[in-house]
Amino acid sequence: MRSVTPPFVASFAAVVAMPRASSWMGPALVSAMLLLGVVARGYDASVWEGKRRALEAEHLESLTEHVLAAGLTMLGRKRLDANATAVQWVVENQVPGDIVETGVWKGGSVLVLATALKYRDPSRTVWGFDSFAGLPGMAPSDARAEEEVARSGGRLMDPEGSYKFEGSVEYVRALMDEHRVGRLVRLVPGWFSDTLPVAPIERISVLRMDGDMYQSTIDTLDHLYHLLSPGGVVIVDDYGWWPPCRKAIHDWFEQNGLSHHLDGLQWIDEMGVYFQKPF
Repeated sequence: MRSVTPPFVASFAAVVAMPRASSWMGPALVSAMLLLGVVARGYDASVWEGKRRALEAEHLESLTEHVLAAGLTMLGRKRLDANATAVQWVVENQVPGDIVETGVWKGGSVLVLATALKYRDPSRTVWGFDSFAGLPGMAPSDARAEEEVARSGGRLMDPEGSYKFEGSVEYVRALMDEHRVGRLVRLVPGWFSDTLPVAPIERISVLRMDGDMYQSTIDTLDHLYHLLSPGGVVIVDDYGWWPPCRKAIHDWFEQNGLSHHLDGLQWIDEMGVYFQKPF
């Protein structure tokens, strides 16, 4: 690929080409050459960084369109974009930790998270937790939340086993490999109550919650929120769709004396929200 050379670099190249034995080549000229070399490298770096960012944006755009068209997610466009934005933000602002999604389904959301991470910091890992067997049966806490929602006329949860499809773990792994992000992704099958307490995660920078149910949301916060770095981003996918999920969020933060962590809660679209853990 032919690079664009600014005029001052071309002029500098002509100077360098002069005979090395010339008597006027003193320390001052050597210093000037070194300085111009630094400037030239800086120019090249900025050009290539611009090209890299353009490639990243183009790739994420086409990938998002593919994920939506192929039915690999139930997320809308804005929530998929929020995935990439969250990853980019935590890397740029040096918020340490891995990326975690609880509730994977067919893997479209994890794919966007991993692709954004590949461009910004491939040393981190994207963790995907899911039963890969559909929704669990209702725990007592789910039943109590459902009763409260029913009394207020809210939307009730889907039945046990919803969102299950055959060969789901293998399917998602193959999807990650197909898009060359498999080495960045670790999928953990099982119920959250079993897998989250023993997950070998040291720190989290983005926590994306898509567990739908009251107890699944509580389990995620119980076992993972303390691992979220200050400044880390939390995305709650079903906050505006499933009342039990929304209730779980507010119950947990209130019971743990952390309600102020929700002060900056913002809507992504009509369903999803995000907020940051205070620094």
